[in-house]
Amino acid sequence: MKQRYDFRLARVLRVREVAEQAARASLGEAQARLRDAERERDDRRATLAEARGDVVRRLAAGSVEPALVLSEQRAVDGLLARLAAAREVVLTRLAQADALQAAWRERERDLRALTELRERGLHRHRLDLARRENAKLDEVASSRDARRRLAAERSARKEETASSPSRAPVDQGGAPSTPYLQR
Repeated sequence: MKQRYDFRLARVLRVREVAEQAARASLGEAQARLRDAERERDDRRATLAEARGDVVRRLAAGSVEPALVLSEQRAVDGLLARLAAAREVVLTRLAQADALQAAWRERERDLRALTELRERGLHRHRLDLARRENAKLDEVASSRDARRRLAAERSARKEETASSPSRAPVDQGGAPSTPYLQR
């Protein structure tokens, strides 16, 4: 068995990684556009509050010129319309950001599922490698043990043969055994 783990769905995993990164980037851009729209809305709100304050101060000062008040009121109305438009932009961009966030979460979930599948496969592969390695080591140990037992048996037989004079061959100086004498 090969030592390296090959995930069969590696290409699909890579595609999902790229899709998740693209979705995350799109979400980041949408959130940046939303923040810009919120800043614009807040700026328009501050400008409107300032224009209203100017109108109230002029009216409180007592110098009321109808043409000027009407002009300022039209300016305030224009600022209100621009603020309403900015609010609509914020709501639109918020909806876009929410949709992109849902898409990103789906891509992230798909990626996580494949990543977990790869990790489980890798874990099984490592366990299988360890099991095979242990089997090899067991085989080596048992063959080494068998060789030691065989060598010990041979050694015991040699010692038994060498210590018994009736079994020793005639040319080694031992006495011949009975079967040799009967011939």
